This record gives sequence, structure tokens and C-alpha cells, in this order.
Amino acid sequence: MSRLARSNRVTPSHTRATQDNNPIRFEGRVVRQVRAWAQVSDLAGFQARCQAVVHQVDDLLQYVVEHPLTKDADLGFRPFQNLIPVIKLSRLFLNKLSRVSSDKPHPFSEVSPDELTILIKAIVRLPDKINTFINRMEDHFSRIGVVDSEKVFDILDHLQRPIKIVKHHLDHPESPQGLHLQYRRWIDVWNSHLCRAGCRASRPHATWKNDIHRSY
Repeated sequence: MSRLARSNRVTPSHTRATQDNNPIRFEGRVVRQVRAWAQVSDLAGFQARCQAVVHQVDDLLQYVVEHPLTKDADLGFRPFQNLIPVIKLSRLFLNKLSRVSSDKPHPFSEVSPDELTILIKAIVRLPDKINTFINRMEDHFSRIGVVDSEKVFDILDHLQRPIKIVKHHLDHPESPQGLHLQYRRWIDVWNSHLCRAGCRASRPHATWKNDIHRSY
């Protein structure tokens, strides 16, 4: 069963789309389905869509934890270990967008449905990017016994669009600057952690295996 198919908390059509590994068929179908699935009419709808994506990311996180790539002759070979922070930080960003953590209004409470739809469309394919990277690592490992981790930057690149959309809204002249300042600072700190996690996950096995040993 597909990693993403295990979650029944998203719409069936979107789940089926993630099961097809053929990039040509998948690309055309997912674009059509995202257009319909990502339409939101209000903030509550946007938050629900974000949480659906969070559940998919949770499934992928559970997979890499439960199915690590290992070598009997090399106990330091644990390439998924450095991927876990990237997935967790991705999930944290989505939770930040979809949940209100205080009694203050949500920063997107005044955003139009069209703008919320643009933002969720920039987010909705994140699980596919993570899943594709996992598949690539597993494929390289099964064929040649090594992993190609540089493509982790595809995940980070995909997140840059929603980050830019969020920052644009927070920096808008009509936005209540005092209300959004703390949120904007959070985004900046989070993004710096994401970049560091991505750089670490992209490093060849020979350069990061000693870091793993030192963490225990």
C-alpha cells in the first residue's frame, strides 16, 4: 500500500492521485484535482485543507521512522535520520498556518478566499515532493547501495512559494503590523531552521555519519 494511501483523512480523489508513480499520468491528474480540492471559501476551509496535508506528512514521517535504510556493515548509515527534521519542520509550518495558538486573530482572517486558495494550492503538493524524495533515496539504495540526498532541496524549493505568499501578506501595507510582527519573526526563524536541516540532509553519507554518532 502506498505511504500516502494509508491516510483516510483526505478526500479519496486526492489520495488516489498520490498512488500513481507514473510522472506523466500523475502530473496531469493531480493538477486537475488540486484545482477542485484546493478551492476554499473561508479561513475554516483553508485550515481544514492544511490539516489534511499535515495528516499526509505525518504518514510519511511515520514511514521513514519505521522503515529506515540501513547497512549491517555500517551502523552509521541512517540516511533517513537527517530527513526527519525536514519533514517535522514542514509539518510545523503547516500547523502554524492552520491553527490559532493564542487569543489573537489569525493572521489570515482578513485574507480573501481567492488568496487563501492560491496559498493552499502552493502547499497541497508538499507530501508528493517528500514522497518522491523518499522513493528516490530508496531506489538508489536498492540499485547501487548508496543514496542520492541532494534532491532534498526540491522539498525546500517547493516550500519557498508558500513562504513568499505568507510574507507578502504579512508585509502588506494594510496589514496590522503589530499583530503580524511576531508571526513574521516566527516564519523567519523557522525558515532558517529549515534551511539548515535541508543542508544537513543533503550532505553525503561520509560527512554526516559522524554527526549521528555524536548525537547519541
